[in-house]
Amino acid sequence: MKTLLTALIATLFVNGYSPSVNERFRNHDSFVGRQYDWSGVGNVGTRTLTMISPMYFVSAKHHFPAPGSTAVFWPTNDKSGGSVTAVVDDWRQSLLEHDSPGGVYESDLMVGRLNTSLPPTICHYQIDPRMDYKGKPALICGVGQRIGRCTIDHVTQWNAWARNGWAAVLVYTAQPGEAAAQMGDSGAPLMVVHDNALCLVGTNWQYHGHVPPTGIGDFTVVAFAPKFFDQICTFAIDGDMNGDQQVNSKDLDIARTRSSKELDMVRANWGHKGPRWFQRHYDPGSRK
Repeated sequence: MKTLLTALIATLFVNGYSPSVNERFRNHDSFVGRQYDWSGVGNVGTRTLTMISPMYFVSAKHHFPAPGSTAVFWPTNDKSGGSVTAVVDDWRQSLLEHDSPGGVYESDLMVGRLNTSLPPTICHYQIDPRMDYKGKPALICGVGQRIGRCTIDHVTQWNAWARNGWAAVLVYTAQPGEAAAQMGDSGAPLMVVHDNALCLVGTNWQYHGHVPPTGIGDFTVVAFAPKFFDQICTFAIDGDMNGDQQVNSKDLDIARTRSSKELDMVRANWGHKGPRWFQRHYDPGSRK
């Protein structure tokens, strides 16, 4: 069976599932992701968004949080410790696949914006376009922030339901603790660990196989964010720079006049030394 992951009939499948190990908000010492910061993964009902800056997030185009809805984030894995909320703005931008023959296509990865920047208690995640992801162990998140282990087996171009884009493919092999996305998990993140911190790989897009998975012909497809790094920088790297809760030409003017030291800090935060778009639009020394 090949399906998008929107129908809410299941959640992330984990072989040998344990609530203490796989549920973030059980806040148990044995939680598989306990040593990492998950505060930048938020929920709008059963939809998931992942912060890539204090104001901007990514999610699945086919399961995107509705404008005007309230996103909820938790600074810790203990929900009783309080939450942070923000409203999903009506601004959004599809990321485009330019590498396919025959034209430019919309991918399933979409950038969105909140109506305000989140406080420092809520993290945002690096996207590293230089990393070799094939064969890397990863952590996959599902609806409700159930989390399990997996491995990135392939990074390839993918086409499904009028979406065309680069994807990370996770082949399910029924290993103990191994996870596979199910219906309802769309838009939740896939992460790898880099320098002892979570690094965003992409968002859940499609599942192909048995329900539940059997380990024979089952795989998860994840929209692959590093291939869209320059576009993400275009839409989200700076955000609201003057605190007026808007992103417009005033913010661009501020960015263009910042010192080179500040520019280097932004580049370092994104794990990449100046993508072409960023240099052309934000670095006064490189603009022609």
